[in-house]
Amino acid sequence: MRKEMISSIILIGVYIFFTVSGLICYKYGTSVNFQFSMKDSNLSLNINIVALIGLLLYIVSFLLYIFVIPKFNLTYILPIISAIVSVLVYILSIVILKEEVTARKIVGAFIIIIGVLIVSIK
Repeated sequence: MRKEMISSIILIGVYIFFTVSGLICYKYGTSVNFQFSMKDSNLSLNINIVALIGLLLYIVSFLLYIFVIPKFNLTYILPIISAIVSVLVYILSIVILKEEVTARKIVGAFIIIIGVLIVSIK
């Protein structure tokens, strides 16, 4: 039982890593030289390698998610995973993408953290 729980927690960590990495890489990659257009029934997509890596990481995270969900109660694990991903994406968006920090966003992140703590109390 303990070994199964440890492997489930590792799986969650790997899922979170791939999700956050995928989102940040995709956003970073599409902020530079990204074009999507349709002209005369021709579809044109210009995507760089960072965005492509982000997309692949995010696809892998979805596949991992399929394995995470059956191991926990959905009402327990979904809010926790979503909150952790949201806070990590917020922090990395500030550090890597140089997005704006506002008091409202900081308060929102703390409310998310408090919500996770409340949900995780058994």
